[in-house]
Amino acid sequence: RVADRQAATCALSNSAANSRQVALQITAAPGMIAALAELLEGASLWGRDAWDTQSDQDAFRSAASAMGCMDNLSHYPEARKALEEAGVLHVLVPAIGVKSAYEGPR
Repeated sequence: RVADRQAATCALSNSAANSRQVALQITAAPGMIAALAELLEGASLWGRDAWDTQSDQDAFRSAASAMGCMDNLSHYPEARKALEEAGVLHVLVPAIGVKSAYEGPR
């Protein structure tokens, strides 16, 4: 269920925010980054005034939790590198409206 994935992603996110060791374990776990990226599909619901179904709401919450988890993981250089190598770190930049830390000054 999507709601279960959202709850699990919140737990991962909170753990990553509080432990470098756990963040590195999360990014080293086979398939974990891909699973987080898959949950971001719910981001297509962002900007809508209303969601049509409970499933839409759950997908949006899951996408937001996955985004938060990736943000928390990206605070650690080793985990950030794993996100970059997986090709998912770029989603944080437009989604939260910040300049990429690896773009350098303009």
